Amino acid sequence: MKSIFFNLSFIFFILFSVNLLISKEISEFKKAFINNQNGIVLFKNKSEKKEQILKIKYGEEIELVIEEKDPDWIKVKKGNMLGFIPNSEISLKDFIVFTKPKSIQFAVVKQEKISSFRKPFLDLGTTIEYPQFTILKVKSVNTVEKKSINKSWIEIETEDLKTGFVLGDLELCDSKEVAEEIKNKKQLNLNGFALVDQPMYFANPGVPFKEKKVDLVGFSKKGEFLLVSMSLEWNGVKYYKVSMQNPATYYKMQATPKDFNDSPFIAWIEEKNIKYFTPKEFSLYTLENSEYKNKALLKAISETNEDKPLNFKNIQVKPLLLEGKKKSTGFILVGLEEGYTNGFRYGYINRVNYLVQEKSEKYKVFVGNIQNRGRIEMYDLDEDGIPEFYTHMEMESFSRVAFTTPLFYGYIDGVYKEIPLPGNFLAKYTIVDNFLYLNETDNSTSKRVKLKYKYNKGKFIKVK
Repeated sequence: MKSIFFNLSFIFFILFSVNLLISKEISEFKKAFINNQNGIVLFKNKSEKKEQILKIKYGEEIELVIEEKDPDWIKVKKGNMLGFIPNSEISLKDFIVFTKPKSIQFAVVKQEKISSFRKPFLDLGTTIEYPQFTILKVKSVNTVEKKSINKSWIEIETEDLKTGFVLGDLELCDSKEVAEEIKNKKQLNLNGFALVDQPMYFANPGVPFKEKKVDLVGFSKKGEFLLVSMSLEWNGVKYYKVSMQNPATYYKMQATPKDFNDSPFIAWIEEKNIKYFTPKEFSLYTLENSEYKNKALLKAISETNEDKPLNFKNIQVKPLLLEGKKKSTGFILVGLEEGYTNGFRYGYINRVNYLVQEKSEKYKVFVGNIQNRGRIEMYDLDEDGIPEFYTHMEMESFSRVAFTTPLFYGYIDGVYKEIPLPGNFLAKYTIVDNFLYLNETDNSTSKRVKLKYKYNKGKFIKVK
């Protein structure tokens, strides 16, 4: 009897273990779709002979897993067929991969309407349209790099179990109750700007401020912008939540007043008193109303940074020369602002600089913001035709802090990135004849030494 019990227990253990292994194996796979117009070739096994068993066409659904223990091959399942793809021959751009959320999520449609597709491809036809504030259940999500697209495909399911893929503006919620509340209030989390027509503010939707009206309209006036973070309906009236940061920059070199409050001014304003702009619409509006005459240059920058609220009204254009040389390079540095501040310096801004190359009245805008520490020097240390930038304070200072340290930018993988400089934030640098020199103290002798570095592919390499 004891033996039978042991055997049954052992069989149960084996079955349970196998089930766990199968579950784990299946859980490793993620739903994906072929995003390569030429399709993908599937091979029978991981072998140099590459015995082909199937060619999967563009748009077809598969399951795949990229294992850390075997980075050279990608395991693919197509129906009941299992095969492999050499990782060296494809890239993640060849797939649209979906991941299930860790917990149940819902999405509320933010735009006026959103189209659902049979597959996550704009060229494979729509199935149905859902109006604004429709609640959708999230089955899985495709994550993408922000620089390539600012919205992700989401696999959805409706209450009547219809499924599809949507690409658009959605509000993700952790519970259906939260989604229902958003739907009932017609509440939308926003990231845009309001052009003021009548600056009439409310403490809460429908509740006027107790302060005098003159105290509130002083923060903005007709024709100025306000940052908008939310909209909702209250008693049938639509309100926008606006925010204005106090003008701390105005007091930067002055004694701070006793009653100065650096917290932002938050208020609500009726829809009839403003016009709402998305970041892209704000950027295009300031472009069209900019006094800078070369609109072709501004449009090139706008098209390269469509997801950013660029303000083209205050723009600085500086032709660039390689440091120490007088010959024109065709490169220009364009400085402008993200965001807006009004006549009272209330608002939010981030100063940015973009490199632009001009050829035959056409413009190439390089991706990546180059911060300005006061002075920007341009070099071509690796002599590849694309410049690098060294930016530092106009004068050396013994009171240097982290946010005033020199910065170096190189063009890596299609974007300008900050390249770590050797030494610490108090180090002093010079660049001569395409070499970076670092003045440093030798701890063993307490003597000053000059170290020499060559820049190559995003790194500074020490040389003799």
